Amino acid sequence: MIVILSSIFAVFSLVIFWSLTGIAISRFWIVRNVLPVSLRIGGGYFLGVMLSMVLFKLGNYLLPQHAREIFIAILVLECFILLPGIREALALARQVLSHLSLLSGFMYGVVAVILLLFPPIFWLFPFESLACSNHIGSGHSGFYGNMALAFTQMNWVQVVDVHSTQSMLTAALMLLGFGKVYLILSLWLSFSSGMLFLTFIGLFQYIGLGRAYSWWGTILLYVGQTTLSILPVVSTDNFFPYLSISYTDAILGAGTSVLFFIWMNELDGTNKTSTILFPAVASIFLCFTSEHWLSIIIPAMIILLYWRMVGSCLTRRVYLYAIMGMIVGSLVGLTQGGALTPRTLLDSNQFFPIYGNKFIKYKFSPGLLVYVRTLPWDNESENKNIQIRPAHNDSPIMSFSEEIWQLEQRFWESLRYIFFPFVGILLLLFLTLHPKTQKSNTDAPTPQALLAVCALLYLLGGYVLTFVISPGDTYAAKFSMSRFLMPGYTWGMLALAVSMYIITLQYAKTSRMLWIAVLTMTSIGPLITYSETIIHRLSNPGEMTFSWTTFFSEPTKLISATKDRPFGCHRRT
Repeated sequence: MIVILSSIFAVFSLVIFWSLTGIAISRFWIVRNVLPVSLRIGGGYFLGVMLSMVLFKLGNYLLPQHAREIFIAILVLECFILLPGIREALALARQVLSHLSLLSGFMYGVVAVILLLFPPIFWLFPFESLACSNHIGSGHSGFYGNMALAFTQMNWVQVVDVHSTQSMLTAALMLLGFGKVYLILSLWLSFSSGMLFLTFIGLFQYIGLGRAYSWWGTILLYVGQTTLSILPVVSTDNFFPYLSISYTDAILGAGTSVLFFIWMNELDGTNKTSTILFPAVASIFLCFTSEHWLSIIIPAMIILLYWRMVGSCLTRRVYLYAIMGMIVGSLVGLTQGGALTPRTLLDSNQFFPIYGNKFIKYKFSPGLLVYVRTLPWDNESENKNIQIRPAHNDSPIMSFSEEIWQLEQRFWESLRYIFFPFVGILLLLFLTLHPKTQKSNTDAPTPQALLAVCALLYLLGGYVLTFVISPGDTYAAKFSMSRFLMPGYTWGMLALAVSMYIITLQYAKTSRMLWIAVLTMTSIGPLITYSETIIHRLSNPGEMTFSWTTFFSEPTKLISATKDRPFGCHRRT
């Protein structure tokens, strides 16, 4: 129990510390105006993690095998950054306490308990032997636990070709003496999910939603699926919606996308640090954290910033500086790891991941890959791949006709899978860009309009990539391609919540019925799955004995480690 409490305290302390650090530097990096309290706290956490992990990664790149010393030096540096902002932090704490009613405090407490306990129960699958593919309180904990353990043993965060921030966060605490690798991985997932919850509430308030509707919108993101179905449908390997996200890196990518949006909307060129430094650091961070977020965000930001420049919000010089920051940051980030890093830049004795990502092997094979998860989720054989293959026919004309028919069928089915984000984007585009709905005649885009176009670009980018690109016959790699839908899903559901709020302002009498109807339609499948899984876990303690023992254990050697593969698992081909 002491080990559990000490691990919780260690992760919680770093979360608060990085949140305060992010608050202290946010006015210099992102926005000079005062943001909603929840957005300052949640966004501050993601900004603090971003700065810390970029410095940690670059420090290990320049000084190999000094990871512990580098991490301690970063914490000391951030203490000096935080000292001038102590007064502001105390003022923020007083503001939080003054606005925190008994009801809202109770609601935040319930959410905190759920997000703390849900991942280790939901993502602790029964197993009898330890392997890289095991889910031990988070997604593929054996794999990422191996990485964290190797970073710790070598005292060196290497350049690897998979997202590695959750392993870096875990290794950082292990270097300070906290050795329960699977427990710490799960705690980072829980606390990061909680800070993302705060960030979404603050983002809705920043857009203009009231406090109550901000809660409704955030709940939609956490329990609402994207598909028009009463069945639980999963179309990414991160298990959207956000309550069941299995990777901390996916949550960090979502939080960084919110920071990018705030930066883009507030950018005016008066602060050169904000214009160049923030997009550069954020791009480096996303390269080794969530490459699917990076590849979708950068093109969208270039288009949206151009729109703001046309609307006389930015000068051409500021626009070019911002693009230069993103490009330079992306190029530097490619040297620090991630799926897009060239093989020649990887460390020679690195951890070889399960899947490879060589774009030259990709071929066109239209069809959005979607998985329907039938109950229970523990049985991998229950996963059904919804992707119909064309029938073969000797007649060229008939074969071509069948190909076209099947392509059309896949296209219409895929629209069903992205139904709610797609409808939300269309509604918000109409409500914000239609001449009859615009409240001003200025060319400057409103935050609501920017959100609508941002969500559209994210969804289109991810949809096209996932629909047309297939890496040969590699089953798992095609599944990984669906990660590029995560930005579109996230911001499409944000657009749905904002559009419903705008509609409720005009039709107040039906507002609650609209929200209840949408929340019911989107959440019935996931909630059934969550309830069944949790009940199954708790009602079968016998089959979970080894899993729980492993979750709280302190591994001393890597899984399936060999001389050629020191981190275990498989070499990239």
